[in-house]
Amino acid sequence: MKRNGIFFALLVFAWFAILGCENNKLDKDVQLLAETMCKYIEIQNNLKAAIDSNDSINIQKFSAEQHEIHIEMTIVNQEFQEKYGDLIMDKAFGKKFKRSMNKAMIDCPHLAPEDREKMEAELNE
Repeated sequence: MKRNGIFFALLVFAWFAILGCENNKLDKDVQLLAETMCKYIEIQNNLKAAIDSNDSINIQKFSAEQHEIHIEMTIVNQEFQEKYGDLIMDKAFGKKFKRSMNKAMIDCPHLAPEDREKMEAELNE
């Protein structure tokens, strides 16, 4: 009887260890997505400001940066989809992903205040 209890405890421990590793991997992969999105938001804000001030030199500069970040985002998204492709349509995974993305994006200094508030509210649910 004592062996069954120890075996069960080890099984439960292994289960949580595996889930913890999976969440850490997801958090790490989502962090890369969030960093890329944050850069994208920064470039978009800079480009908008350059357009508003009719600054043709910075418009060209930020347009080139925008093109580069689009390429980077495409690569990061493709890698994420290759890694998690089977899970992307799973509702439970979607909830984990959204929560992880919200946690990662809240630290983005370029995030609009209303978006930050929405993400914080979702994290507190």
